[in-house]
Amino acid sequence: MKVSLKSALMGLVLLVLLLGLVPTGILLDRRLTAALEEGVRDDLRTAPLVLADRWQNQASARMMHSREMAIDPDLVAAMTRSDTVSVLLRAEEIATAFPGESAVVIGPDGVPWMGPDVEATVVDSTRAGAMPVLAMESEEHGLGTISLAPVVADGGWMGAVGVWVPMTEDEAARLSVLTRSDVLLMAPDEELAAYTGRAEPAMGLFGLLAQQPVTDDVREFELDGDRYLVANAHVPGGARVSFVRALSEELAVVPTLRAVGAGVFGLALVVALAVGVWFATRLAEPVGSLAGAASRISQGDFDAPVGRSAVDEVD
Repeated sequence: MKVSLKSALMGLVLLVLLLGLVPTGILLDRRLTAALEEGVRDDLRTAPLVLADRWQNQASARMMHSREMAIDPDLVAAMTRSDTVSVLLRAEEIATAFPGESAVVIGPDGVPWMGPDVEATVVDSTRAGAMPVLAMESEEHGLGTISLAPVVADGGWMGAVGVWVPMTEDEAARLSVLTRSDVLLMAPDEELAAYTGRAEPAMGLFGLLAQQPVTDDVREFELDGDRYLVANAHVPGGARVSFVRALSEELAVVPTLRAVGAGVFGLALVVALAVGVWFATRLAEPVGSLAGAASRISQGDFDAPVGRSAVDEVD
């Protein structure tokens, strides 16, 4: 089987292009996917830091609110004379100045007069002058953040007052916006409190995460064929906050990028082939002319013209 020089050159050009562009395209595709995944991991690594910063700021504000309530003269006076109704009314009145917060009142016997039940250890810490801020779960109120401050009169502990803020879908949604991830809130007793993502994987993810210890690492889970990256963090009181990113959603742009890359690859291939065809044609013309002249000379025509070539070996 004989092949013309022009065809051989065109085949060589095509082979070189394919050997150069195809591996490069595959390598770029893998690097792009890896870079997108690493970007998601980097975002998730910062999510617990965002949570810690937000918690610290909120804890400082709620501690101030509790302190403001605990030193209110009217409330302290009502506590001193054991006027429960006046204490509750004044506590509610003060709490209305703090949007999203409700009043908590603990009586001198450590029993709540208003708000959720509070563990005895938390109440006892206020007897020592502490102002705890922590997440806790109440059967009636659900998961929330409680802040308490001691009420002191005549040098004695009269009880504790503070604020209660629910940790519900609203808080999860705010964290979701701040961290660009789905947020799963889990109570200290490992009950699901809130989730901002799609309803379908929520319970499956909850079941997987409940069995895993909280670590500083971003971990990968697979559920129903989808891959998820998860970062976990605890807040004071034992509530767990999990930040979830679905890789199927994060990598949804890859097919589009692949299509664009394929279009660019095809265009580059067409242009390169056009240049290769032109080059092969120009290179093969003098060789064809030389072959024609040789054929005519073999037939006795010694005046056969020979075309010039820019290639020294051919010229």
